[in-house]
Amino acid sequence: MVEDPSIQHLISWAKEGDMFYVYNCIELSSSVLPKFFKHNNWQSFVRQLNSM
Repeated sequence: MVEDPSIQHLISWAKEGDMFYVYNCIELSSSVLPKFFKHNNWQSFVRQLNSM
């Protein structure tokens, strides 16, 4: 997801490659998350990241 060039305006890797930036969590939640997950909930996405 983070490497998809069509959504680089919403989410992209930091230069170091050890973290990523989310530029618009509302748009990411509504248009991108449902393509990769069974939900579009930003908080659920963050919880999934933190559990890794």
